[in-house]
Amino acid sequence: MKKILYTSLVVFMFIFMIPRVNADTISIVSSHNKEEKFDYIGVTNTINETKSDFKNGKLVVDLTIDSRQTTEVVYVFDGSSNMADAQEELFKSLSAVAKKNEEYSSKNGNYISLGAVTVKDGVASSEPLKLTGIEESLNNIKSKGLSSDADAEIEIAMKEAKKLYSGNAELQIMVLFVSSLPSSTESLEALVSEYASSNIELIVYGIKKPAEETINKETFNKVFANAYYSLFEDYNFEFGMIGMPLQMLSINYLEPTKFSGQISFNSDILNNFEISYITTDYGVAFLDGNSIKWETDFSSYNEGYKENIIANNLINLSYTLTLKEDFDKNIIGKNINLNNQVVLKGTKRNLFTSAPSVITGTYPSNPDTDDPCSPVIKINKIADNPENPDTGLNNYAIFGSILIIGSIIGILLLNKRKVTR
Repeated sequence: MKKILYTSLVVFMFIFMIPRVNADTISIVSSHNKEEKFDYIGVTNTINETKSDFKNGKLVVDLTIDSRQTTEVVYVFDGSSNMADAQEELFKSLSAVAKKNEEYSSKNGNYISLGAVTVKDGVASSEPLKLTGIEESLNNIKSKGLSSDADAEIEIAMKEAKKLYSGNAELQIMVLFVSSLPSSTESLEALVSEYASSNIELIVYGIKKPAEETINKETFNKVFANAYYSLFEDYNFEFGMIGMPLQMLSINYLEPTKFSGQISFNSDILNNFEISYITTDYGVAFLDGNSIKWETDFSSYNEGYKENIIANNLINLSYTLTLKEDFDKNIIGKNINLNNQVVLKGTKRNLFTSAPSVITGTYPSNPDTDDPCSPVIKINKIADNPENPDTGLNNYAIFGSILIIGSIIGILLLNKRKVTR
C-alpha cells in the first residue's frame, strides 16, 4: 500500500509540474515575402518577426523600398597620347568620385563594383571589378602610360572591358574617355551598337585638346549615336566639370522632394488594433484618419530634414499593430490582411536627360478582387487571461492536487501506525 501511495505521489507531482504553454494570440497565415515592383524599384511589405510579440498581440510591420541594383562600372581609357595633358586632372577627379562611391556602397550593402582598362601601343591592361580599392586600381592604370602616338585604340580597350563583367549584375556601365578616333570608324560604330543592344550602358566623354581638332565633333556624335549618353566638349581639362555624381551608378533615381506613400487599412484592423510607433528612415510618416501617410517633401521643413532618396538606396517605414483588449471576438480564426492597399508615387529622373517622369505603384490594384499584397494573420482562440490560457491541464492539475494531498495524508497515517506498533 505504501509503495502505491509513493508511486502516485511521484506521478501526479510530475503532471502538476509540467510547464503550462502560453499559446500565441496571433499567428501568421502568409508572410508575403514577395517583392512587388515600383517601376525599377523593389517593394516588400512584411512582418518583422524579431520585433513582434505574437503572444501578446503585437505586430511590427515593415514596408521597404529597395532601389539598389547590383552594378558593375568599368572606366575605359583610349590610351592615346592626346590624353597626356588631361591625364593628371582626369584621374584625380575619378579617384575622388570612386572614393565616394565606395563609401556609399559600403554603407548600403556593397552592391557597386568598379574596374578600369587602358591600352598602350595595342596592348590592353585591366584592373578587375572590385568593391574596394578602386583608387589603387586607377593609379595602376595611370602608371601604364600612354601610347607612343595618337592612334585610336579605343576598340581594343572596349573589348577588354567587356571581359570584366560577371554577367550577373543588374546594371552594367562602361564609361569611355575618348581623345582620338580611327580614320575609319565603321567597326567602332558597329561595336558601340553591339554593346548598346547587349545591355551595356555606354557613357562616353569626348576629350578634345583646347584649340586643336583632335576629334571631329560630327564624327564623334555619329560613332556614339547609339551610346546611352555621350558628351563632346572642350573642357580645358577641368574634369571636375564632368561631375559624374553618385547617382550615375544607377542612371535613374527618385527626386527627394517628389515622393509620397499611403498605407490604408480595412475595418478588421481599424476597429480591433491600435496603430502606433510609426517611423521612417526618410521624411515623415504619420497616421492620418484611416491611413498612414508618408511624405518626403523637405521644402517646408527646417534643418534635420535634408535627407535625400537618391539612387541605390534602401529605405524603410515601420509601424506597430497592437490587438485591443476589447477586440471583436467574431474575428477569431478569420484571415486578416494587415493592410488594405499601399499606394506609392514618385518622380523619377534620369541622370542624363532633363525630363522627369512620374511613376506610381498601387498594391493591390483592386483590394476587392486581387490577391493581397500584405501579410495575412489570424487571431487564435484565447482565454480571458491571455497570460495564462487554458491548455487542458487545469482539470488534471486540480485532480492531481487532491490525490497528492490524499497520498501525503495516507503516508503519514501509515508511518504513525508503524510507530505505534
